[in-house]
Amino acid sequence: MQFLIAGTPASVFSSLEEAVIFARDNGAGWKDIEITVHLDREDIVYATGKTRTLIEALRQKR
Repeated sequence: MQFLIAGTPASVFSSLEEAVIFARDNGAGWKDIEITVHLDREDIVYATGKTRTLIEALRQKR
């Protein structure tokens, strides 16, 4: 799992939830962000809008 905020080095996490929490706590509300899930056959990319949706879903879960 890799997380990228525009203009900063990428960060690596072991779960999507960890990456979403990091995004929430580090500027996902006002910066362009991207979470990439690296899988054996393909990568899944969550761009800024989708990442913000995941942050909201995480807030509702708690």
